[in-house]
Amino acid sequence: SSGINAEYGEARLAKHGMSKSDQDREIAKQMGVIRDLHNRLQSHMDTMQDLNRQLSTLNQENYRLKSNLEKEAILRRSLEDDMETLRNDIPSRQRPAGKGR
Repeated sequence: SSGINAEYGEARLAKHGMSKSDQDREIAKQMGVIRDLHNRLQSHMDTMQDLNRQLSTLNQENYRLKSNLEKEAILRRSLEDDMETLRNDIPSRQRPAGKGR
């Protein structure tokens, strides 16, 4: 496949009246650009994979923390209800018999 592309590139350059050595230099330059773009693309893909792994880990942690927060909110509401019940019971127990407030 790259041989076919190189031949195509040589044919295009030959149309522009370039010498064989000029053609070779231009093809080498273009191949260098292609290699650089390939390396940058591979690097970006690797970075995206790393970021996706980090995002997955953060999503799991977020789910865990959110679940813990919901459990703690339920427990807090339950404790507040218990405290309110105790507050309501204490005055009636402390009141001497037969005397109102």
